[in-house]
Amino acid sequence: EMGGLILVNGGSGGILFYNESTGQWSELARNLPMGEYSNFATYNPVYKVVVGGGGLSATNIYKIDRFGNVTTLPNSPVPLNYMQSLFTVDPVSGDYLVFGSDGSFWTLNLTTNTWTRQPGSNFFDPVNDITYGHVIQVVHAPVSTYGVTMFVKFNGSASTVYLYKHAPGTGTP
Repeated sequence: EMGGLILVNGGSGGILFYNESTGQWSELARNLPMGEYSNFATYNPVYKVVVGGGGLSATNIYKIDRFGNVTTLPNSPVPLNYMQSLFTVDPVSGDYLVFGSDGSFWTLNLTTNTWTRQPGSNFFDPVNDITYGHVIQVVHAPVSTYGVTMFVKFNGSASTVYLYKHAPGTGTP
């Protein structure tokens, strides 16, 4: 929607935008509280926004709309960085799905700006590394064609693909 790339830079607490048509970078925000590295930015195809932040053990997150406006969202209930969580989006509802290394599963609803803990824990076994208690060697992606989120857990020859359907809706079965 913005015609470019969003970069969350924990070192400066900045959110930057690269405009593809001009080839120029601009600063959308600076000095935002967040971790120094291991930050993230995740596009939401339902709401057409990017949510980013986190880093190290930080829980701070921000929403960037198509005009480049940056809004502070409620802090995550779990740290948002590599090895401590997965942060992805449900391609049907637009809810953000957050899986913590403590085995918890949370959703963030952008309409109400509320976090909700989801029941159950069996799903987290493939996401968390039992030996180290971290989220490692997992790749995740929303698959809008099927209305699911895919998780690929690397474990050598026992690597596995998991599909998770969070919300009912359209998509080919």
